[in-house]
Amino acid sequence: YGRALGHLFDMQGNNITAGMLAAGLGFPVTFPPNIAYQACYKTQAAYAKAQSLGVWRHPYYRLRDAANHRELKGGFGRFWGKIENVYVAKKAIWIDLYGGISLRVAKKDRDYLLGAAAENGVLKRILAAVDAKTVLQLPHLEFDGWLMDRTAWGKSMAEKVRTGKRKRWQMNIRHENHWHMSISG
Repeated sequence: YGRALGHLFDMQGNNITAGMLAAGLGFPVTFPPNIAYQACYKTQAAYAKAQSLGVWRHPYYRLRDAANHRELKGGFGRFWGKIENVYVAKKAIWIDLYGGISLRVAKKDRDYLLGAAAENGVLKRILAAVDAKTVLQLPHLEFDGWLMDRTAWGKSMAEKVRTGKRKRWQMNIRHENHWHMSISG
């Protein structure tokens, strides 16, 4: 979006973003190719989550059910859902969840989800399940990011949503940090 992304440090060399995340003052968001410090940010946010600090205790940011249409609205959110179908296309991998959300992994971002940095291997597991035809047996996904309402994308897309050809909501998954397979799923 033409924004400058940076990593801020104070005069003593302390990473300000890491400190804010450790205090629960936000969520780590990774925008490839600007992935410096992402492991640090993930660790600091995990600490705040374990301690229920800041946003991690606020009910607005609770994990929401992707299948519950009343829970879905545009903007940043944390969700869980079960995979209904996966479509592998030239420009993107589409992961439809039961309910109203489609996750999109763009071709340009696949390396951030399949490469050596992909610690928990969510996309690898999904693609292996597609090949084995066992997608429905995968555990739940937990994911976070910006939910976009496709009905606002013009008449053609609104009609596809209305007729059931597309899910109403879309979230782009750009880095492995933004999703994982649920332990309980």
